[in-house]
Amino acid sequence: MSSLLTPESDAEYRFRAAVNQFISDYREAVRAQEQHRAPSQDSGNWQPIETAPQDGTPILAFDSRTTAPADRFTCFWRKDAFDPDAGIWQLCRPGFYSEDAEVKPTYWMPLHPAP
Repeated sequence: MSSLLTPESDAEYRFRAAVNQFISDYREAVRAQEQHRAPSQDSGNWQPIETAPQDGTPILAFDSRTTAPADRFTCFWRKDAFDPDAGIWQLCRPGFYSEDAEVKPTYWMPLHPAP
């Protein structure tokens, strides 16, 4: 009895199955990482970003969605000039302004005073 799959199509099938398994494993790892990257409430005064001041006060922020080393940064809420209920979180960089400096933190805490 002959096989319905040729050697080429069998190899292609195994390749697609391996790729699909890799994608599934990757998505599972990302979900697990997102759940574990939220700063512990015991590790300081981290609070959900929704509770941060939106008056231009600089804050220490944390982005739990990134795997970059710079997951902590200072930023402030910059109100939209035309819509007082809108705005963006923007990086704090002295002498630097750019529309591309928007960040999307997930947690925040007040900045500690400088030494």
